[in-house]
Amino acid sequence: MKTQSIRARFIRTFLCGLVLLGAAILPAGMAAQDALAPPSGTPAAGYSQPDAAKRAEAYYNYTMGHLNEVYYLNSSRSEFANAAIDFYKKAYELDPSSALIAERLAEMYYQAQRTRDAVVEAQAIIQKDPNNLPARRLLVRIYLRTLGDLSAASAQKETATRAIEQLEEIRRIEPGDKDSAVWLARLYRVRGDNQKAEDVLRGILAGDPADQTVVTRVLALQVQDHTNGPLLQLRRIPL
Repeated sequence: MKTQSIRARFIRTFLCGLVLLGAAILPAGMAAQDALAPPSGTPAAGYSQPDAAKRAEAYYNYTMGHLNEVYYLNSSRSEFANAAIDFYKKAYELDPSSALIAERLAEMYYQAQRTRDAVVEAQAIIQKDPNNLPARRLLVRIYLRTLGDLSAASAQKETATRAIEQLEEIRRIEPGDKDSAVWLARLYRVRGDNQKAEDVLRGILAGDPADQTVVTRVLALQVQDHTNGPLLQLRRIPL
């Protein structure tokens, strides 16, 4: 027990030094706490490992992963991406119940353009917690990026449907997410479901009647022919 306590204190001391080191070598204008902090919440709050020593070690690996992620985003050097993924994986092995670590690992896969791994990780998170919004939003981003690169109508429709499934779940979990609602309406239109698109936009207007952009989109849908034409490229949709 005493050995574990000493090790935990050592890791905490190391992390303090790491913060100071990060402040010195990160690009100008980027505070060390910005590099270390995850997108939401306090890192320690995202850990579920009850063993103090393992939790400290997981925190160390998470922090190293996040630092390498920042370095990768600022340099595009693949060695930083690989290091970030390795550290996140080690942290996740130490604390496999931590949604925070899993989310960062999935996000890092996405940033490193390892799309298949990102999808698998995000889907695994959702299987554990169907209400996990970061994982669902990540899947939407992946499907939207893929959709823009597709040319075959059948492939577009399949990918749009996958994104729609995630956006519908996001609306269920967080009904006030306006951005997701707008994207859902856009994808309904891509798929040819103009009535569903109009219903979603009207739902937005119910909460914000003064949104002129949404009003314009509703009017455009009302005057548009509602027959299902050929599937259009996402980048050409004026929604």
